[in-house]
Amino acid sequence: MSDINIFDYEDALSRALDDKDLLNELIQELIKTIPENIESLEKFYQSKSVEDFLRTAHTMKGACSNLGAKSLAKTFNLIENIAKENNFTQYVPLKNQLIQDFDAFKNYVANM
Repeated sequence: MSDINIFDYEDALSRALDDKDLLNELIQELIKTIPENIESLEKFYQSKSVEDFLRTAHTMKGACSNLGAKSLAKTFNLIENIAKENNFTQYVPLKNQLIQDFDAFKNYVANM
C-alpha cells in the first residue's frame, strides 16, 4: 500500500487550514477514538443493533476521510455498506482489515 493511500498529508493539512499543530491534535484525537469505535462496532454487531452500527461506521468514515486517512475511510465505507445491506457476512474480515489499516496509519504518522 502506498503512503498516500495510508495518509494524504497534503490533503489533511489543507483541510486543517495549513495549521500543523491543529492537524497533529486532530490526528491524535482520531488515533484515540478509532479503537473506541472499533469496540463499539463489535458491541453493535454482537447485539444486532444495525442502526447504531451504521451510524458509527458512517461517522468514522467521515472522520477518516476528512483527515486524509484514506485506507481507513475506505474500510469504514465497506463496513458501512454491509450495514446498509444488512449483510454482515463480511464483517469479520473487514474488521481485521480495519485493524491492519489502523496499525498502518498509526505507524505512518508516528514516523512522519
